[in-house]
Amino acid sequence: MSIGSSGKGDERYLLYIPFTFSPGRELSNIDVDKKYNAGGCEIGFEKNQYYYALTIGHFQTEEQAKLYYPKIKSALLWISLKYLIGISTPAELTPVSIMGASTPVPVKGPIKEVAEVVGWNTTEGHYDADKSVVRPDHKKLIRWEMGRPTVTAGLGANNFIESIKEALNFPNPENIQIDSKLQLAIELYSSFFFEQSHEAKFIKLVTVLEALIPDYLAEEPAKSLSHEINDLIKQKRNEYSKESDDWKELNLLLCRAGQLKYQSIGRSLRTYISGIIEENPTLGQNEEVTNKLKDLYNIRSKLLHEGIGDNDEIKNGLSFLNTFVPKLLETLYRKDAA
Repeated sequence: MSIGSSGKGDERYLLYIPFTFSPGRELSNIDVDKKYNAGGCEIGFEKNQYYYALTIGHFQTEEQAKLYYPKIKSALLWISLKYLIGISTPAELTPVSIMGASTPVPVKGPIKEVAEVVGWNTTEGHYDADKSVVRPDHKKLIRWEMGRPTVTAGLGANNFIESIKEALNFPNPENIQIDSKLQLAIELYSSFFFEQSHEAKFIKLVTVLEALIPDYLAEEPAKSLSHEINDLIKQKRNEYSKESDDWKELNLLLCRAGQLKYQSIGRSLRTYISGIIEENPTLGQNEEVTNKLKDLYNIRSKLLHEGIGDNDEIKNGLSFLNTFVPKLLETLYRKDAA
């Protein structure tokens, strides 16, 4: 339990965003009394028992703070790409619990001990340390925190803020939150750093690439044949009553057959990446990269479907993906945010 707001002054609102790093990383040289100017806001750090936290503000209204939230979320994804680390933050904003009227501080107990430090006789609400909130900083709020394990290694606070500035200097960083495929891909990449085994890391990085690809329609004659197959299944299905198990089974088959009109995931992946490399040659030689991805997707399929894979192939593939995936995501991030 700790003091969770200023508790004085005019009405104003802060974004409070807790975050943790992937195992083996820590934020060093934190100065909780220092404020940084970035993106037209004042940004500061708070250190809880088990979480780092950013405060961003001040905003005149709660709605203004909520509208700014996607920008900061995108900036944190940028840091994950910039420093090759995982950053975990709450997915959504959680409301602060505000009481209808000020509540007197108990005569004794932990709230009394915390409130005495700043001379509060009353409190007006509370929130959890591990939740992102729009904090009415003028109200007297208590912050609660549950226990959890911690891990360490260094990223300077100044570098952290410089990267937030860099992200907020893009014309439209909030676009990353609109591009659901790219957002998911970066979040998957961020979670990659929490994986332990080579196999899990390999699968996670291939999944990052899969999350990006759109649906590509199959070419002729495969496209026409897929329609014929669907018509045949539908015809056979309709020979049975809708209440029968046979009808339901064939209906499920019809749903699966509906995907035949699209290219396979492996081919779609190569088509998509090839197009990106044509626009961004610095990502590598087109034919070399797409051939490499074909091999890696085959390794991934065997690993997932059979549970086994060649250790050397997985390690070599992981080495390639470790370099290629963040370069690709950074390229796409820059394009979207611009």
